[in-house]
Amino acid sequence: MPIETTLCEAVERKGDAKSQEILIKAAFESGNPQYIAHALGVLARVRGMTQLARDTGISREALYRTLSKKGNPSLSTLISVLSALDLKIGVETPTLQKVARARGRQGGRRLALTKAQVRMAQIAMASRDTSILDLCKELDVKPVTLYRYVDPEGNLREYGKRVLDGA
Repeated sequence: MPIETTLCEAVERKGDAKSQEILIKAAFESGNPQYIAHALGVLARVRGMTQLARDTGISREALYRTLSKKGNPSLSTLISVLSALDLKIGVETPTLQKVARARGRQGGRRLALTKAQVRMAQIAMASRDTSILDLCKELDVKPVTLYRYVDPEGNLREYGKRVLDGA
């Protein structure tokens, strides 16, 4: 009969960085505060609770209590422990990104010129007698913006290609 081992037990036995990373990611992905506290407790014991107590300024007893299965660390304790364990929390908004993309939004800044304006700029820039300042006034952009779309010879640059490709 196979032996069942929890992720926490595996980290306690193995103690390598990869298994620790898997444990802490799984804990935070679960969203369960007790599991997060317990996982941090496992990492703290593997890396050394005494050193963690020195680094955080929190007593060992308080750390054992707070980082147990029934622990409930305060935000300041959580930040201190994460910092001492050299861990960082990241925030992702995949749901918001999916909603925005479903509405046709891709993120980032809107393009300053339309297809017609890019074509006009391309033709005007190809002509030697075009005044850049007059063209910029007509397009209602600054020269720097214009040069993002079209080079001085009238060739398209990355932004101009994006507009014409419809991206």
